[in-house]
Amino acid sequence: MIRRSGSGEHTWRSQNPIDFVAKCVCADCNAGWMNDIEQGARPVLTSMIMGQRTALDAKAQNVVASWIGLKAVVGRYGHLPVDPVDRDWLDHLHTNHCPPETWYEWITGYTGRSPFYYEGRDITLALPDNPTSVSATPHGVLTTLIVGYLAVKVLGIRAGTPSEPGATHLFRIWPTTNDRLLTWPPEFHIDDASLDTFRLAFSGG
Repeated sequence: MIRRSGSGEHTWRSQNPIDFVAKCVCADCNAGWMNDIEQGARPVLTSMIMGQRTALDAKAQNVVASWIGLKAVVGRYGHLPVDPVDRDWLDHLHTNHCPPETWYEWITGYTGRSPFYYEGRDITLALPDNPTSVSATPHGVLTTLIVGYLAVKVLGIRAGTPSEPGATHLFRIWPTTNDRLLTWPPEFHIDDASLDTFRLAFSGG
């Protein structure tokens, strides 16, 4: 895989969960379709973030994946300079309430000292099975997010099929591959010692 960073790396880390404000959302969207995604995922996410035992069927995985996609988008507008998301990807999330089909999302459990962690990168990349994707994906989305016990990895591309991230014991929840039932929290998890492997997947450094 050929990778290079685009506009750089943006990271937030906190010992306590925090909220950040991204000045990119109009009141109608915030109270409308974005709120629908938030409310749809809240019952499942609350248990996951708190590390409580939760059964994730296909429907639950889809609503969580939609919430993750939303946060990956909003996070890119929460700093200056912003990393804009391609318009058709925004339109897809708005219209379908789910990430684009060429985005990939993985989740795993986390036990460490950073209950809130965000890292976003704007990337350009080419995958081995599609060398032309370097021009097709000038602004890929690469996000690492930790909220409580939930650790998330997002890779938004336009072409090619990525290999699995280097960290072990990950569950891919988007694109949906089957109707397998996932039990949360997973038996294995990442901690601060393995966080770097998890966050650097696909980043090239």
